[in-house]
Amino acid sequence: MIHFLRDSLNQTIIETMVWNKNYDDIEGKYTEVSSGLDVKNYSIFLMSTSRPSVVVILEMTKLDELRGWLWESFYMTGKNDGTKKDEIEGLIRDMYKEAAEKLGLHYVTD
Repeated sequence: MIHFLRDSLNQTIIETMVWNKNYDDIEGKYTEVSSGLDVKNYSIFLMSTSRPSVVVILEMTKLDELRGWLWESFYMTGKNDGTKKDEIEGLIRDMYKEAAEKLGLHYVTD
């Protein structure tokens, strides 16, 4: 699944994909997360929003660093064996919805 934050013109500001992957050199399945920030759309949004820049920057940084969160926080106490994908999707959905509300953006999935 892909999670998006989009502006009022339906331009993607940031997106995060979550999927299970089989690794050839490691036995089993693993959940992966990858985020991408569209620099042009993000910059335009940052310059045009009435929200404080620091709020926008902190929210976007949190979403952009979700892969690190997955490996350094979520899996610090557990094993990444692909069985937690639905739980991870739910947590990321909640983070995206919270950011969308704070920043006046639209949360969309695909």
